[in-house]
Amino acid sequence: MEDENPYASPRSNDPLVPPRTGIWRQGKWLVVGREARLPEICPMTNQPAEIRWRAKLRVLSPVRLALGLLLCPPMGLLMYVVFALEGTRLTIPLRRTVLARRQFHRRNAIVLLCAGLLLLMLTVFEAAFATSWVPQPAGGIIGWLLILSAAWYDGLFTPLLSVERLTANHAWIDGACDAYLNRFEQFPE
Repeated sequence: MEDENPYASPRSNDPLVPPRTGIWRQGKWLVVGREARLPEICPMTNQPAEIRWRAKLRVLSPVRLALGLLLCPPMGLLMYVVFALEGTRLTIPLRRTVLARRQFHRRNAIVLLCAGLLLLMLTVFEAAFATSWVPQPAGGIIGWLLILSAAWYDGLFTPLLSVERLTANHAWIDGACDAYLNRFEQFPE
């Protein structure tokens, strides 16, 4: 009796048909076909999954997009058009602890972003109405530092998986552990 590998890519009997479905690896990336379904193994821990999380994986995170819109609105809008609209829907099997850790870090990044925006708004309000709530230059500098640290923190701690490249039929996804990647065949180029 042959054990079926839950990681194996589907086989095609016709060599002329290019593989449109399936999961492969290419270096540190997981290559996922448009119609592929990930096995019930968490890609972050390589352990059996407890839940399935439906996500829209984007090239650009929402906190970084907000930072782009704050720093330079025309550039932020261009970033949104080029990167944020491009993404892929994927249902990811996860361990509950992985998802809880991501949600904890995302909340922290949002709190940092809101604190920075509030401090920046208070600084602008103080400059406009000459009140003495916050020292003007220090409040503005600290506000911008909080906003930048929110983007850094979000980029470092919250991504589960991130899209590196998209084509019509495949998505190259970064963030899966090596043990998970080693279960798959090399991507046929």
